[in-house]
Amino acid sequence: MSTILAIGAHLDECEYGAGGISRKFAKLGHEVIFLNTVGTGYDVTQFRGDKEKEKTFLQQAKEAAQALGARKFVLKYPDKYFPANDSQAVCDIARVVKEVNPQIALIQWVKDHHHDHVRTARTSLEALTFINRFAGGEPIELNLKEIYAYEAGTTQTIDFEPDFYVNITDEIEDVFDSFRKFKALGEEPLVDEKRAQAKYRGVQSGFEYAEAFKFIGPWAPLKSLLPDLLGENVKPAGSPLYPWGAKDYLG
Repeated sequence: MSTILAIGAHLDECEYGAGGISRKFAKLGHEVIFLNTVGTGYDVTQFRGDKEKEKTFLQQAKEAAQALGARKFVLKYPDKYFPANDSQAVCDIARVVKEVNPQIALIQWVKDHHHDHVRTARTSLEALTFINRFAGGEPIELNLKEIYAYEAGTTQTIDFEPDFYVNITDEIEDVFDSFRKFKALGEEPLVDEKRAQAKYRGVQSGFEYAEAFKFIGPWAPLKSLLPDLLGENVKPAGSPLYPWGAKDYLG
């Protein structure tokens, strides 16, 4: 079985942007890891600066990951102060990547209205590019084969043109249950927004509910692992009427 690593800025990012595909991987028996860069000073008015409430929120985040069959690592950089390509942040991410040694990594899309998302995406990609160099210690043989980018909320990610969709119809209720662990955030707004986004991607893909992703690499020409792993639950973006659409993908 493979290890799948999803990296996101805030404590609910992986659950929101890649919760469905992560749950699908976990149900297939793969190990799923969530890594969040931001974990302190979270901009939630009702407990800002309250260490005990922040601790409670961190516990809720771990339970949310567990609801999807994932383990959570948190670097605890401060909210809205995550450094852009800071060498320490790159090394911190690389050390986690080296420890779990994933075959597939999912990161946030680099174009986004929230600078924590943008900085996390850039720093993650830098860490993934040279894992052994930034992680330090004895180099290991790396398993990483593919990197995908996922989208954040409907008002955050921009210029995101999907390369493929994953059917999360059977996992959508598990994703909602995961959101409900975040009691400090108020779970229903997350549920409503995710339902709308997943339904929209479903309309595009022909599934009832779907998540959308972009290929980042690293190999070219790309031969994805996903058809073997997910079968008919993954579809290319585009149209059979145009180049690079479904007709070309299916050969």
